[in-house]
Amino acid sequence: MLDRVVKHYVKDYSGEEKICCPFHNERTPSLVLYHHQASFYCYGCGASGSPLDFVAYSEDLDIKEDFKKVKELTMGIMGMTYEQYAKEKAELSDGVEVMQNDCLPSMTDEEVKAFIAASHIVLNNGTKVHAYQGMGYRNIKDEYLRFFGHVTRKDKDGNVLSRHYPETNTKGKMAGYKCRNHPKDFTHGNVGHTGSKNQLSGQARYQGFNKYLLIVGGEEDKVAAYQMLEENRAGKPQVAEVHVVSPTCGENTCAKQVALNRDFCDRYENIIIGMDNDDAGKKAAQAIAEVLPKEKVKIAVWSGKDPNKMLDDGKHQQFCRDFYNARPLIASGIKESSGLMDSVREELMRPRIKLPPHWHEVERATKGGFLQGRIINIIGDTSVGKTTHINDLVYFWMFNAPEKVGVVSLEMTDGQYTIDLLSLHLEKNLMWIGDGEDILNYLDKPEIKAMYDDLLTHDDGRPRFSILDERDGDIKMLEKQIETLIHQHGCKIIVVDVLTDILRGMDMSAQEEHMKFQKRIVKSGVTIINVLHTRKPAGSSEGWKMPSEYDAFGSSTFVQSAAVNIVIGRDKMSEDSIEKNRTYVDMPKCRGGETGSITSFIYDVGTRKVMDYNDWIAKQASSRSVMPEPVYVPADTETAIDVPMQVLDDMPQVVYDSPPDSAYNDVPF
Repeated sequence: MLDRVVKHYVKDYSGEEKICCPFHNERTPSLVLYHHQASFYCYGCGASGSPLDFVAYSEDLDIKEDFKKVKELTMGIMGMTYEQYAKEKAELSDGVEVMQNDCLPSMTDEEVKAFIAASHIVLNNGTKVHAYQGMGYRNIKDEYLRFFGHVTRKDKDGNVLSRHYPETNTKGKMAGYKCRNHPKDFTHGNVGHTGSKNQLSGQARYQGFNKYLLIVGGEEDKVAAYQMLEENRAGKPQVAEVHVVSPTCGENTCAKQVALNRDFCDRYENIIIGMDNDDAGKKAAQAIAEVLPKEKVKIAVWSGKDPNKMLDDGKHQQFCRDFYNARPLIASGIKESSGLMDSVREELMRPRIKLPPHWHEVERATKGGFLQGRIINIIGDTSVGKTTHINDLVYFWMFNAPEKVGVVSLEMTDGQYTIDLLSLHLEKNLMWIGDGEDILNYLDKPEIKAMYDDLLTHDDGRPRFSILDERDGDIKMLEKQIETLIHQHGCKIIVVDVLTDILRGMDMSAQEEHMKFQKRIVKSGVTIINVLHTRKPAGSSEGWKMPSEYDAFGSSTFVQSAAVNIVIGRDKMSEDSIEKNRTYVDMPKCRGGETGSITSFIYDVGTRKVMDYNDWIAKQASSRSVMPEPVYVPADTETAIDVPMQVLDDMPQVVYDSPPDSAYNDVPF
């Protein structure tokens, strides 16, 4: 965006991020271009701003007095309308993820010092004024401006021109300065890398744990609130310090920034949210509360508009009373019947979670797929193919689900899981290619790379799913990490594969406490898919027997609390190789849908493809002359359908040109 304007005026410009400033004479480059947010700053002369400012400087125009002319010139150079420009600039300023690295680059020490030095000024009366001196602007004292590093720029008469707020990246390093031009203009003047991907404003000041954290609506409110609270506790050593932070972005994205810094907020015993006392502020406060530990959250309602206005109005004591009177975020749960239709509309308009094509009978029985905000259990014996079928679901949802998927992998590592997804995507069992080097050589082929380029990320660079590779923590750690997947990574479909692994060793009361946690989570609209083993393989002296939902390992509360229980079973010891690769699907519980024996699947080991059994039979019947042959696995090998990917290289890897007739027993031609 900015480069088009720079190229127009700087003829030898070829994409550099740092150039010699065209607005003053210099030999060493000092003008830095911040393309990710279409802004620039010269550490030599202080010239800064947006593409509009660059044109104004170049044409020797005053952007305020000659704004119409500056706008026309800029839009002509950029080849767009002002509406298009404003929309693109707003998206950049809002901190849209334009960089793959989650940590924005930091400013150098020299750049920070140069910026602060350029903000010192000698007034017309000869008074030297430091960058941290605010001239009493907005009734904020200099000591608190210095504490937070707020820089105030003045003219020669001492009038405030702009305030600059430091922002720190996720490593706590100085990333840039956000600019507020007097009285309230945020359109230009930012320096460095600013936006919602940085820490909360003020966060870098606090490293340890504390009793209170106050989140307010903006940087001026932050320092005003801290000033009033600190002056209130002066001479009162028993009163705990209150740490105050604010989002660095607008109301629309502030909750996302708080979510990214949830671990920092979770250090505190009490989290008080005190946004502006208007509709936008109340809406933002509710959104922020949704991403924080609810048992810690309290809502402060200010008697005035916001903390800075209360400071201006001299309502210091009232502000402190409002703070300490903050109320816990506890809803009564009681709703009047007159308002229930809004909840009905919200529930009915939620998109269902669709299922893969070969699950079409399950989708039919559930009346269109899984409802969001439910607990769904998938239950089966060990080594019957649960991993295969769960990975099929996750792979399908990566491309088709209405929400992002988060996988809690308690069996496979993240590397093993990704290999399995690659095998699905490429329709080729990678572990059958050879050793690790052979597989990597195959994946590095340009034509193969092109086939899986879109597997792990969307076109805009967003990850398709998140995975928690966890096997060492206890259940409380797991719950905290699930909340992180939800609030920080935006996952609203959580697949716990296999929940049984962490239930082992837990007593029944602890298991029931975890189910209470899951029930609380799904009330917020999150869907949880639990994968559960049975207590023991279902079988007897009479042969194999299909398991039931109550064979699931653990407390019965898991199957009782779920909206849907799906049981899968397979006679993995069958001498019939077709039957051995056939998985039966029962649904003994389905709220709002059908129950009973629903369908069965057939599996092809070589391509890792699963089909609905009846569809497969129909396909065989329709192509009698050229019947596609599934991979034949001799009856004395390990089961074909649920051999973990990591041990496939230990299996006999033989595809017979002419398999024995028994390989096709009972298959109609």
